[in-house]
Amino acid sequence: MLFFSSPFITELMLGQIYSLLALGLVAAWVADRRGKSTVSGVALGLVLAVKPQFAPVLLWPLVRRRWRSFVAALASGAAATLVGVVVAGPGTLIDWLTYASSRQPNGWVDINTIPGAAARLFRDNDWVEPLARLPWAVPLAFEIAVGIIILTVWWVRHDPEIGLWALVAASLLAPPVSWHNYLVVLGPGILLLLARGRTLPALLLLALQVIPPYGVLLFYPPGSTVGALMLNLYLYILLVHWLVFMLATNKKAVPAAPSAPMSTGL
Repeated sequence: MLFFSSPFITELMLGQIYSLLALGLVAAWVADRRGKSTVSGVALGLVLAVKPQFAPVLLWPLVRRRWRSFVAALASGAAATLVGVVVAGPGTLIDWLTYASSRQPNGWVDINTIPGAAARLFRDNDWVEPLARLPWAVPLAFEIAVGIIILTVWWVRHDPEIGLWALVAASLLAPPVSWHNYLVVLGPGILLLLARGRTLPALLLLALQVIPPYGVLLFYPPGSTVGALMLNLYLYILLVHWLVFMLATNKKAVPAAPSAPMSTGL
């Protein structure tokens, strides 16, 4: 079902790299589970170098005091970025930073973030007539998204295995832009739910991933308040993913994987 899901098929059509990002997250997860903290951090850092919006995932090793993994993530991310600067030139980095800093949620129906929904519903935009004009709605939405990330880190701190995927889902809720196709990176978390015997929640998420990427356009242009709210369909789908991962965490502390032995020189 994941291979035939809408995010995966659309990603292939557009030549996007979200499956590679998912692979990097899986590599970090597997290495952490096997006690290879440095390898886990390197994989995590490479993912962040490609998509900095996953920066909240750095809290995954930090909150568990996996210092080696955290430092390795920072180092590998910086090294990969430096390689990119050398290859593409410093001007490209400056152009990218300028572009990224100027991005704001613009109300387009395929932006599936909390700030994106706030811009769509409570601010003038080129796509939808807002339900109301509330200038403080978007800043408040960013604050809510940051609060969700903090809540996620605290909630899943005892269950790092499912906790990573809950934190990845939370990190997709916060930036100005996050597309429907980003759901690909949550596919491994669904497989983990199946492995834990949580079949019904996993099947729910799989069913949600089958919904076509532009099914939301059935409600466009909205003719009512309900129609306007339904333009946030994929935000609701992302929120369900996040909530399922949160509820799937073990309340009791999960024993940490053994760290790789360090040489004593003897």
